[in-house]
Amino acid sequence: MHPVRLSSDPSKSPTLPGWTYTDPGIFERERRDIFFRSWQYAGAAGDVAQPGDYLTLDVLGQQVVVVGDDEGPLRAFFNVCRHRGHHVASGCGRTSTFTCPYHAWTYALDGRLRSARGLERTPGFDAAKSSLQPVRVDVLARKWVFVNLDTTAASLASCASGLEADLQAGVPHLDDLAKVERAATDGERVPVASAPIRANWKVVVDNCLECYHCRPAHPAFRDLFDLHTFRVSMGDTWASLKGELRDPSVVGDSALNRSYGFWWLWPNTFFEMAPGGAHGVTVGSQVPLDIGTTGAGPSHRYGLPSLPLYVPRGYADLNLVAEDRATMEAVQRNIGSLGYGEGRFSYDPAHGETSEEAVHRFHWLVARTLGLQAPENA
Repeated sequence: MHPVRLSSDPSKSPTLPGWTYTDPGIFERERRDIFFRSWQYAGAAGDVAQPGDYLTLDVLGQQVVVVGDDEGPLRAFFNVCRHRGHHVASGCGRTSTFTCPYHAWTYALDGRLRSARGLERTPGFDAAKSSLQPVRVDVLARKWVFVNLDTTAASLASCASGLEADLQAGVPHLDDLAKVERAATDGERVPVASAPIRANWKVVVDNCLECYHCRPAHPAFRDLFDLHTFRVSMGDTWASLKGELRDPSVVGDSALNRSYGFWWLWPNTFFEMAPGGAHGVTVGSQVPLDIGTTGAGPSHRYGLPSLPLYVPRGYADLNLVAEDRATMEAVQRNIGSLGYGEGRFSYDPAHGETSEEAVHRFHWLVARTLGLQAPENA
């Protein structure tokens, strides 16, 4: 394993080498040093707004529960009983306590052990040492819950500095959005969004962070949007891609979303706004299932509850997603080729359609976080 030699200047930098997408040792380090130490999207703040409201999620095999507490802000814990390792909560709902279904150990909403049936009489047993183990929890834009397994991690606000302001500027009525459900219209085909992608998670993020591929890979997307209007902007740990419709009249006069917006937050959270009937934004994540397979993490749609959320999205659901999937899986099949090694970034100083500067930022953060980056002047 050799150090990678990315440049801080995307116009001069190679990409991450192909072996970083296929090496099992790198994948295990990513799991430990990236996913277990970064902010992961968990769900809607509205779903845990009342004391006892809870939701659960999986962070690469680590089970987490988030709960509203009547004594203060949200709390989050590893969803594992301190007795023998069974989970203490399933799905989502409302409760006054968490009771392990295995041996009935019971925990308060603040994580303290309230009852350990029979162990109260065990000499030396200290209930105070058997509380649920805490996980960091925070909320972005007062509506999106994130968790971080690293209790020493920097705050979500500092890690996502500038992102909320950019979302506020780009998403109409952001403060009024709430989680909404999609109902299929008669005869509409709704694909399974959670179908795994046979590609490393970095291939998936790479693809999402540039529109350089849009002209050759997405002909209908190219016809729908004026790609000359696409622009990339970035913060330290986030990026956005925005563009305008070629013909604004293709969406109804009542549509609030009249442009395209895509935001990424390190390492794997996405916010997407489509023009037309989806009055709001979709928030979700892509998570590695193994070194060569990526699946869907928590994903929810946020809109104005008083307005219809969708018009049929046949192209996006049935064509765009399939086109991206085929492209990403082809890259994964070839990225370990002896004929590849490493690539180069396309960079546009005007930050337009062909610029891969957001992919460069992602690669730079991966290399820095894993300690792979060699000194630039070495």
